[in-house]
Amino acid sequence: ARSAVRDGAAITETEALELNVIDMIATDLNELLIKMDGMEVEGKTLQTAQATIEQLEESFAEKFFSFIMRPEIMLILTMVAIYGIVGEVTNPGAIVPGVAGVIALILLLYGSAAMPINVAGFVLIGLAIVLFVIEAFTPTFGILLTGGAVSFFLGALMLFQEFPKDMQLEWYWLVPATILMVIFFGWIATSGIKAQFTGHRTGLESLIGKKAKVIDDVDENSGRVLISGEYWNAVTEGEEIKSNEWCEIVRFEGLTVTVKPYTQKKEIDHGVN
Repeated sequence: ARSAVRDGAAITETEALELNVIDMIATDLNELLIKMDGMEVEGKTLQTAQATIEQLEESFAEKFFSFIMRPEIMLILTMVAIYGIVGEVTNPGAIVPGVAGVIALILLLYGSAAMPINVAGFVLIGLAIVLFVIEAFTPTFGILLTGGAVSFFLGALMLFQEFPKDMQLEWYWLVPATILMVIFFGWIATSGIKAQFTGHRTGLESLIGKKAKVIDDVDENSGRVLISGEYWNAVTEGEEIKSNEWCEIVRFEGLTVTVKPYTQKKEIDHGVN
């Protein structure tokens, strides 16, 4: 009985009655009042069989905090916190993911402080986050991602083991949550790997192969074209291109662009004015 009260040991209502942790079991308030009728408490006899019941409604705040302390809601808050904070770190300036992640984290910490959270489960989820983040920024081709998925699943499974059985997370919450975590961090890791192998085309290099409008006739010596709203000196590698025709960008050399006739029938590039 002492362990159940002081240490928060998880026992069933039947076990609690046998250990004298509780005095009785009642399925509803009316049954409780009937069973309490005639009991003596500190020398006084209770008369509750005909007692009038006055219902006190929960305030909005009480309803809200009771709601966020449900295990499935705390699991969702955990995921929102992870997605939001990691999303903000990987895409600085997005703001919304970061704000949502921090709010979810604060609510999660509040709920965790008020509920009997399993420490081992909490540590496993923390380990999963670390593994996911490392995988996202230094891809290990799925090794840490797999370890993180296993750690997250086991952590979420253990996290609420101290709760009553009817409040513990079911597999239909755990499995989708784990899959979503793997997809999210797998996508980040895949993007990182792709960037490493393919690189990014930036600046003038990204314009090579695009269309440009010829402003002044372009030949091997001179000419002028319009590229994304900017005028550039241009030359060709041989064939002259008349004004108002389209040309294709070949390369940039200093302040001059080399172009060639644009012969393919394609949609005009939206970036050219």
